[in-house]
Amino acid sequence: MQSGNQALLGQIFDLELVPEIIEHAPIHSFSPGDFVAKQGQYLSHVPVVLTGLVKVSSVYYDREYLLYYLSPGDFCIMGFSSGLNHQPCSVFALAEEESSVLMIPIEKLREWEYQFPKLRKKIQQAHLVRYESLLEHLHLILFEKIDRRLWEYLIKKASIQQQPVLQMTHKEIAYDIGTAREVVSRQLKVFERQGKLTLEGGKIQLTQPIEQ
Repeated sequence: MQSGNQALLGQIFDLELVPEIIEHAPIHSFSPGDFVAKQGQYLSHVPVVLTGLVKVSSVYYDREYLLYYLSPGDFCIMGFSSGLNHQPCSVFALAEEESSVLMIPIEKLREWEYQFPKLRKKIQQAHLVRYESLLEHLHLILFEKIDRRLWEYLIKKASIQQQPVLQMTHKEIAYDIGTAREVVSRQLKVFERQGKLTLEGGKIQLTQPIEQ
């Protein structure tokens, strides 16, 4: 294992756990567009992002919608829940950029959760963060108009990527927020006229601060 990955593991897990992680949990590399986990798959490992960015989404009646993003140090907690209960995964995870992902065996994670307090606390925090994220997402879908939903999405995306230029298609955005491509294109033009962003060459450049 590379020393850089070892250092990352020391930041995420109890130091006493790192040798166990190195022995039992492989690190996989994913390119943009690669599946880290597939919906309906039975997971034997829990993904933990070490570097890069992973998007977690779901499909319902052929409609794809974004649930949340996994940044370095994040567990795919819904994958953990599915694997722990021996149920097919209810989401899919897709690498957004070059990513390295730690694959922790479900049985080992169950064992380590009770032995290492830092890991147990991190799993509990991950449950809380994802629960709050899903509630926020549900609120936006049920109660907010498309302009607010789209703007919140753009701000969050730019914040996660830590830069104001987003290179993605209008169709990809429409999938993520659960609407039609034409609706996204029309609203982006409105934002451009309002001076919130510029559209050029397939890129979306936010002109306002990206802090949420």
